Parts: sequence; structure tokens; C-alpha cells
Amino acid sequence: MMIFKILMKFHFSVLLFCFICCINNVAKANNLDSLISLEQSSQNDSSRADILNQIADFHMGKNYIKSINYSKKALRLSRLIGYKNGTINSLTTLANAYDYIGNYSKSQKLNFQILSIYEKDKNIEGINTIYNNIGIIHYYLGNYPQAIEFTTKALMYYQSINDSIGIAMCYNNIANSYSDEEHYEKSLIYYIKALNIYEKLNDLSGISLIKGNVGEVYTEQKKYDKAFDALKSSLKVADKLEDTWQQANMFNSIGDLLYRQEKSDQAIDYLLKALEINKELGVVAETAEVYENISKAYEQKGNHRQSLYYLKLESKITNELFTKENAGKIAEMNALYEINEKDKELLQQEAISSAQQTQKKALIIGSLIGFFLLFVIVGVSVKGNINKRKSNEKLELQKQQIETKNRDITDSIVYAKRIQSAIFPSSSLLKNHLENSFTLYLPKDIVAGDFYWMDLSPINNNNEDTVLFAAADLQDTEFLVQW
Repeated sequence: MMIFKILMKFHFSVLLFCFICCINNVAKANNLDSLISLEQSSQNDSSRADILNQIADFHMGKNYIKSINYSKKALRLSRLIGYKNGTINSLTTLANAYDYIGNYSKSQKLNFQILSIYEKDKNIEGINTIYNNIGIIHYYLGNYPQAIEFTTKALMYYQSINDSIGIAMCYNNIANSYSDEEHYEKSLIYYIKALNIYEKLNDLSGISLIKGNVGEVYTEQKKYDKAFDALKSSLKVADKLEDTWQQANMFNSIGDLLYRQEKSDQAIDYLLKALEINKELGVVAETAEVYENISKAYEQKGNHRQSLYYLKLESKITNELFTKENAGKIAEMNALYEINEKDKELLQQEAISSAQQTQKKALIIGSLIGFFLLFVIVGVSVKGNINKRKSNEKLELQKQQIETKNRDITDSIVYAKRIQSAIFPSSSLLKNHLENSFTLYLPKDIVAGDFYWMDLSPINNNNEDTVLFAAADLQDTEFLVQW
């Protein structure tokens, strides 16, 4: 299924409700240049933290890296001055931004930090909002029972306070999990419940979201006419709203639908539109899925070179998506961001605060001078532990290096298998021209040194297709050709 993080738009607006309410009049400017100007002229107080969070919110859906940068600045300042609302708002934006770019583990970690704050404050609304967020992350990771469990908790709360938007949001998220579990009829029940609420509220974004998801379910059920109508209806609303995120999702979904109908040329046109938007948005998981769909469409068209090209792009992103390398690249991009004078001042304040804490520790240590001899004994023991720890760290490093090399070798072998599989004739081609044939291909390991090949050539006197079939053993360089 291709039901993306579009559902995050709605839970994101709910999460930022408290942020919108607390921003003062100075920080309400809706022009990015005005916000930046206000931020540069403000002091390191709660107003500046609100402005930084508002700038981060402005970049959501446009440039997630910039959104992360500004949220981190707001978080650092809010923690330094003890501004709780600023801390919650910046953590929320960070969690959503990391979620959008595919760093689910980091997003989940931030969600639990927010949940801890809400639990200490006994903020029931905040707790249930985070339950919904945690359910969404479980959904992305394929943990559907846990996703339904947490989302149902949030749903019960929204029903208790008659929050229509919250109820519709939870219905959609539960339906997504059922859909991915292939419980399509059950998912449609929840989608229709959500759609009825959004239509009653005349919420165009919600209507576009649900119609797109319904179209996805119809596609999986092979009800292609219904699927096309639902997806086109969703795209029409997204065009009206200039919602590029939803436009990309619908282009991708329609492309997948056309591929399933064996309309590869039309499918590729829609998929390339989706790819262009996803690249502009900087979204990772969605870009990988579009690459995969384009690869399948070119394979269906018979253009194996282009198919393999896009398959390689998809494989590269997929292999990196859930690794620590992803977080490392984000950190590198953050480091490239220019630090202005306000940030330098903030860092100086943090250094002063750290120095004061160090002085306090020094006073405590000074009061224990009388136990000098005891410290000497303890020091000898600590030194021994340090040496032991260094040895353990060296062994651990060697272990990690060996594991990394083994993983790289295995990845290369798996990728070689995918390339090899791309040249094998399809089962339909074999059955169409060699009706009573079958293939038994059992490589000993992940990839074998053998392959088979088949093609057609009109070379006989009756001008009929001649079947060319070859089996090759690359290890011993022996070829067996028969037709």
C-alpha cells in the first residue's frame, strides 16, 4: 500500500495548537522575511523562542532541514531559560520533521520525551495527542497491532470531548493499519467514518486525504474504475488547495494504478510528476517508493536498462533509510548551517551556566580534601578500571569493524542477486512459448554462478518465432544452448 504520511498534516496541526495560542502579537507575522527580522532583533527570551518555532513551522512541508535547524535553536533557548511551552513546541516540530524525512527512531524518541512532560503535568489532552503520534510511528514501522492500540486510546479521548477533527484523524490512522494488514473491508468502514466527518465540516484537506486513501484500497481490491475516480477526485481538491504533498501522493497512486492496468507509458508520466515534487520536498521514503514504481513500469514496458537504473536508486535509499547513516547525514547538514550572532550569544550563556556548575562541583570536592588518602586508593582502582575499559573498547571496535565488513559483503551479494534476477525470462514468457516447460532454479547460497536466458528470433523458413534458450555455468565457463 502507498498510504503515506499525509495523515501527519492533521495531527501536526493539533500538536501545534498550544503553540499557536501562546505566540504573542509581535511574532504573528506571516511573512518569512518579517519573522527572520524579528528574530534577529529580539532578545534571548520566550518571544525569540516563539519566533524560532514559528519559522520552523513555516518551513514544514517546504524544507525539513531548515525546520529542524530552527527547532533545535528554539529547543536550546527554551531549555536554557526554562520556557516549558517553547520546549514542547520545538520538540513537537522536531518529532514531525524527523518523521517526514524517514528518521522514525529519532521521531519516536522525541515523542516519548514530550509524553514524559505531559505525564508530569497531568496534561490529558497532550498525553492522548502523543498516543496518536506514537501509534503513527508504529504504523510506519509495520507494528500494526501497537499502532491500533495507541491510536484507539487517543480515539476514546477525542470521543469523550466530542473533538470531531481528532476523531476523524484517529479513524483515518486506524484504517491505514487495517489496510496495510489487507483487512480492506474493515479499513473502508473507518475511512468512510472519517470522510463523513470531514464532509460535514467542509474540511477540504481532510476530504482529499480520505478519498486518496479510499482510492488506494480500491486499487488493492482491483476495483480500478472506483479507484481512479477516488484518486482523481482527491487530486482535484489537492490542486485547488495547492497542496504539493498530497499532489505527489496522488500522482504516485494514479501511476501505480495505471501500471496495474498495464498502461506503462501513462503510469510513467504520473510517476515522474510525483518524483519531481518529492525531490523538492526532500522526503525520503516516498521518493524510494516512486523509484520502485517507475522501475516496475519500465520493466513492464520492456526497457530493462531504465528499470534497473531506477531500481538501483530505490535500493540505495531503502538500504540507508533505517540506518544510523541517515541521522549522521542530518547532523552534517545541521553543522553546515550558518550560526548567527544571536546563536553565538546563546552558546556563551550556555558556557557560563556550565562554568557555574563546574565551580559548585569544585567546592564540593574541596570540602573532601581531608579524605585525600582515600581518594588515592580510589584513584588507583579507577585507573585499573579505565585500562580495562580501554581494552574492552578496542575489542568492541574490532568487533564492529568485522561486522561492518561482513554486512558490506552480504549487501553486495544480495545486490548481485537482484541484478542477476533482472535478466531471467519471466514465467509468463516461458509458459507462452514453452507450454510444457518448467524451471527449477535452486542456488546453493544467495546468488549462484549459473543463469538461464530466453529470447525469440524469427529466423526459420516459415517466418515464425524461434525460441532461443540458454543455460550457462559461469564457474566452469560451460554453455548449453538449445531451441
